[in-house]
Order: sequence, then C-alpha cells, then structure tokens
Amino acid sequence: MTFLTPEQASGTRFEIWVEELLKDNGYWGVRRNVEYHQQRYVFRQVDVEYQDLNVLNPLVLLNSLVILELKYSIHGRVNSSLQQEKKKSGQLLPRIDTIVNELEERRKFVNARKAILTTNGHFSDEVHREVQQYRNIELWEKEQLNQLDKRRRGLMDYLFPKIPLDKVGDIDLSSYGLNSKKEKV
Repeated sequence: MTFLTPEQASGTRFEIWVEELLKDNGYWGVRRNVEYHQQRYVFRQVDVEYQDLNVLNPLVLLNSLVILELKYSIHGRVNSSLQQEKKKSGQLLPRIDTIVNELEERRKFVNARKAILTTNGHFSDEVHREVQQYRNIELWEKEQLNQLDKRRRGLMDYLFPKIPLDKVGDIDLSSYGLNSKKEKV
C-alpha cells in the first residue's frame, strides 16, 4: 500500500474524482497518473488524460490526446506562479515560472493536442490572462466540473450514487490501494 501525505491524499482524491467524472460522461481512453518518458531519466507525469474522438477532422484524430493538470485548492483560488524549482528523479528541470507555462511545456513534451488546467475552485485573473496566449490550453473551474457532474446524474445515480465535487474528501483511498499517513486502514 502506498502512503500519502495529507496534501498528496487531497490531490489524489481530486484526480480520482475527475477520472470517474470523465468516464461517466463517456470520455474515451481516460487514464490517471500517466508517465511519459523520452530518455532514461527525463519524463513528465500527466494527472489525467483522455482521447478526444469527438472531432470531425480525421487528421486531428491522429493526435487526439488531451491532458489535464489538476490543481486541488482548499483556499478556493489557484494562482499562476510556481514557488520553487522542480526536480524529477534527481534532475533539476528548467525553471518555469507559471502553471500555464508548465502545462504548455508538458503538452508539447507528451505531444498532446490540447491541455486543460483544472481546479475544484477558481483560477486567479492572472491565470485567465495567461491562458488567452495559448490556443491549445483551456481552463476548467468549479462551474464546468459541476456542469459535467450534473450531466452524469439521473436514474443511475440512484442505483450507483456519485460523490459531488464538494465531497471529494470522502473518497476512500484504501479502495485504490492508497492511504494517507493520517488515515488508518
């Protein structure tokens, strides 16, 4: 069993919730926590991805990968700036100043057609301005997630109830082979 810090557990619960939300809404090829490698130690991790097969252009179908970077916030608003330099497998990555620039770098690295920056709250005005500079990046905030959540509800929800966005913390990580250090199995 993998043990997570409370912060990691919150983010993982949000990833699981979004993964299930997309699957329940008919998105195809949904996967969570995917690693892409280009060299032995050079890789990027994608929180959630899916294949967008709803496009009509056959050339676009060749590259239908959509990646989602998830930012779970207990404070409600996610800012643009990154606090520190990142290390992966002991390797210091080039300095990237904002979450939007980081997502664009990741989108190019994994050769995704589109990237979606997603949060359970809201993004700052700065993030909204930055995203306008990129045609391949979208923002999904609380409202968009709640709309998708409403779409998946109905008679099936009576038989198989789904956890709403504001109850993401109720997801039982032990059923996914995970556990936070604070929780007991």
